[in-house]
Amino acid sequence: MNRPPQFVLIGAPKSGTSSLYEYLKQHPRLFMPRNKEPAFFCGYRRNFRGPASRDFNRNLVTDPKVYLGLFDEAVNGALTGEASTDYLSCPQAPLRLKEWNPNVKIMACLRNPIDRAYSEHMHLVRDLLEQEDFATALRLEGERRANGWIPLFWHVERGLYYEATRRYIDTFGGANVKFIFHEDLLRSPESVVRDLFEFLGVPPVPPEVTKMHNVSGYPIIKPLQSFLLKENRLKTSIKGLIAEKRRLSIKEALLAANMRTKKIPRADFEYLKARFEGDVVRLQELLQVDLSHWLADRY
Repeated sequence: MNRPPQFVLIGAPKSGTSSLYEYLKQHPRLFMPRNKEPAFFCGYRRNFRGPASRDFNRNLVTDPKVYLGLFDEAVNGALTGEASTDYLSCPQAPLRLKEWNPNVKIMACLRNPIDRAYSEHMHLVRDLLEQEDFATALRLEGERRANGWIPLFWHVERGLYYEATRRYIDTFGGANVKFIFHEDLLRSPESVVRDLFEFLGVPPVPPEVTKMHNVSGYPIIKPLQSFLLKENRLKTSIKGLIAEKRRLSIKEALLAANMRTKKIPRADFEYLKARFEGDVVRLQELLQVDLSHWLADRY
């Protein structure tokens, strides 16, 4: 059985997966549905709590017929794929995928787990979902997970890559799992995408890779961020005056202008370095790649 999807982008979150999703969709032989993150193979139930849980629960795809329907618009002969970043850290996802389609190809973009965790926190602050500073969010992670908060708050858990990557290699075999590194995507996105096209067995097509998508950062002016992200009377009143594409373009430009990044505080860096060090050492042995720069001092 070779049902859709034929390939899956499994994460890691905040490692460039939104950009890779947009780049892969440009190929005429590849089809990816509009709704990123269906998380179908995680087997999640719609009972998450906490900030953004309503939208998260609503976007989960749990019905097999609904999931297959995501690929209805694929043209004949196209390879079908999807992107759900929860698949990497979700223990049950590899076997569920294997049972659904044993021939599926797996792609994962991995990022320095310290930077990934900090970027995830900035993402939440950017979207007005996090009120705590990073150190407090790390301290609260276990409590939040126990209380059913959505995976975007699992900063440490989702950066422990070793067991997650080993599960996919053991389940699908090394030849069917492709790992990409975030630093390579930043340095040479065209080369990375060409390698993915080759991995998927489609002819090379020059992708448009000048834009990175879903970049994290802290809002400079919080009232402006709130105005841009939340519904309000003024925004509703101008909907009929400005075309939707133009409105979205203006909103995107203002959000980007209102965002800045900060260096991770040293104490948080040292804490996460200690948490991730053993996992990084095992991961580099598994993948036979030097990842010592992930743990290098930056202060």
